[in-house]
Amino acid sequence: MNEKVAVTLSRMSWCSGRIPERMTGNIEFLRNQGVPESNISNLIFRQPRLLTWPGERFKGIVMEAKEMGLNPTTTTFIHGICAGAGMSKPVWEAKIAVFCSFGGSEDEIFSMLQKSPTICALSEKRIRERLDYFMNELNWTVADLGKCPAAFQCSMENRIVPRCSVLRVLVAKGLIKVEKMVLTEMTNGGVDWSV
Repeated sequence: MNEKVAVTLSRMSWCSGRIPERMTGNIEFLRNQGVPESNISNLIFRQPRLLTWPGERFKGIVMEAKEMGLNPTTTTFIHGICAGAGMSKPVWEAKIAVFCSFGGSEDEIFSMLQKSPTICALSEKRIRERLDYFMNELNWTVADLGKCPAAFQCSMENRIVPRCSVLRVLVAKGLIKVEKMVLTEMTNGGVDWSV
């Protein structure tokens, strides 16, 4: 077993009673859904308490992730489980409604969330602020955001706005020409601006 997972489990002083039995059942359920051991270890390290949920509740979260189209063999699936576990259905629906209010179709929204389900871990306010900037200031579409959903996770103050400001200056001075700025590879520091 991964050393980090072993350390995590050793610190679970609250793990008593039927908790180990629940964890065993939930882990077995993940295996049956095709989740590899490495991703199960990742979940234990990130959210060990999630595995102590009653079986039916835990299974519901896992199946919702599958219904979103997330692949159980990927790390994104674990991110989807963690994001889904942190909100109620009304909260989830309210966040989807925010995306819809900016003109996104359900297909476009779910395509974006399949790539980066942790977007829904953001508050409605933060989602709305980002959509307002991306779509009203930069004239992006939901389809553009779908090409780089990780942009939602980046700091607006420290990364997005400063980079966009610099590129706007370059465009204004005629040093670069773009009709529409689409930012990609935000998470690794690379920036690709294309027409």
